[in-house]
Amino acid sequence: MSIKRKKRKYYKYSYKKKRYPLNLRKSKRNKKKVLFFFLLIVLFSLFLYLIFFSSYLQVGTIEVYGAKTVNKDRVVSLAERKIKHGFLFLESKSILLLNKKEIKKDILRDFPKIEDVKIKRSFPHKVIIYVVERSPIAVFCNQNSHCYLLDKNGVIFDFAKNNNFFVIKDNSERKKLELGNQVMSQGTISKILNIRDSVKIITLESLFIEEEHKFSFRSLEGPEIYFDLNEDTDQQIFDLNSFLKKYFSNGGLEKVKYIDLRFGNRVYWKEKSIDKE
Repeated sequence: MSIKRKKRKYYKYSYKKKRYPLNLRKSKRNKKKVLFFFLLIVLFSLFLYLIFFSSYLQVGTIEVYGAKTVNKDRVVSLAERKIKHGFLFLESKSILLLNKKEIKKDILRDFPKIEDVKIKRSFPHKVIIYVVERSPIAVFCNQNSHCYLLDKNGVIFDFAKNNNFFVIKDNSERKKLELGNQVMSQGTISKILNIRDSVKIITLESLFIEEEHKFSFRSLEGPEIYFDLNEDTDQQIFDLNSFLKKYFSNGGLEKVKYIDLRFGNRVYWKEKSIDKE
């Protein structure tokens, strides 16, 4: 007796990815985009908050160093006004928004006594301001006899209350002066001080500017000394010292009206009654 085996039937299964309707797929992509932009806005808002309004970064202290005659409180007050920033109805003093160039410009404009300013952030909430005050090297007087303290850069920065300094009297035509104006170039100032400090035997106490290029030094001993600051002043100083040593080392300058050094290497001088060369 034979046994018949039944043939097994095999079925093929296909594992195809489940496909969603087109509208449903678009809806899911839109939700992801909305979520992404929402998170982006949240992060940006947090970033703005940290920059503008975080109490940790708000300027709480302003310190001023180097001020001797300048009022520190006024400098601090000016800096505080420049630090404040308004946003809608809110106010921020964030140290990250500190505009050092703007503050420096305003300080130099409002305080003529200050020559230079350096501003430093000290995180998280301190601002340090270093100031360098101008030092007077002479008194500058205009044709109206208004006198000011003058610094090495030729800038007038305060009213002169005494004449304990070398006096420069400018009688040439000049506009109304204001503190902070540069009335002479740094090069001219340097030449004037070099002449004052290098001349021997005679003591120069003041300088009169009658015209643009006519510089007349007045001395304690009496005579006026004419220099040409557009020419080699070192040579003129040498010529003057040689002349004084040769003719007036033992005195007699009280009889001299002026000494003129403006004509090359020659020295012209005039007594109170007789012309000599």
